[in-house]
Amino acid sequence: MEKMEHEILMTAMEMFGKYGLKPVTMDDLAGELNISKKTLYKYVKNKQDLVQQTVKEVFTHISQHMHEVKATSEDAIDELFKLDEVVCSTVENYNHSLQFQLKRYYPEIHGWLEGKRKDMVLGLIGSNIKNGVREGLYRPDLNQEIITLLYYSRMVVLIGEEIEPFKNYDTKEVMREILVYHIRGMATAQGLEKLEQRLKLNTENEKN
Repeated sequence: MEKMEHEILMTAMEMFGKYGLKPVTMDDLAGELNISKKTLYKYVKNKQDLVQQTVKEVFTHISQHMHEVKATSEDAIDELFKLDEVVCSTVENYNHSLQFQLKRYYPEIHGWLEGKRKDMVLGLIGSNIKNGVREGLYRPDLNQEIITLLYYSRMVVLIGEEIEPFKNYDTKEVMREILVYHIRGMATAQGLEKLEQRLKLNTENEKN
C-alpha cells in the first residue's frame, strides 16, 4: 500500500469515528488531507469505495494481529488468553454507532464484514480446540463445532446491542469471567492445572 493511500484510509477512519459515516464527504476528506479531490480519486473511486477500503483495512489489521498471537502462543490455553486480550481491546474500542450506520447505509459492506469476522473467529477457535485436544488440555469428547459456535455467539453478544445487561460491569472483567468459564467447560485435569497456573500468574502480574 502506498503512503498516500494509507494516509487516506487512516484519516477517513478517524473522521468516520468522530463524525459518523454519513456526514463525512469526499470534499471534507480532501480538505482534511490538504489534497485535491483529483488526487483523492486516484486512490478511491467514490464514497462507497472509501468506506469499503477503510473497513477492509481495519479488518485486515485485527486479523493479522490475531494470527500473530496464534503463531506465538505456547499452547491452546495460552492462545485463548492472548486472543481474548485482542478481542477485549477490540470490544472496548468498538463504535456501536458506526456499526449501526454501516448496516443502514452500506449493507453490502456490513454483510461482507460480518461474514469475514465470522469465518475468522470460527477458524481460529476451531483450530484452538483441535490443538487443545491434541495437547491433552481439552476433553476429546467435546462437540467441537458447537463449542466453536458458542464462543462466536459470545463475541457477537459483547459487540452487539445485547451488551446492555453488562453495562454496569467492566468489559475486561466480563470477558475474563466468560473465558475462564469457557475453558473450565472444555478442560481435562491437565488443562485445569494449566488454567490455574495462568490465573495465578495473571493475579501476580496485576499486583506488580
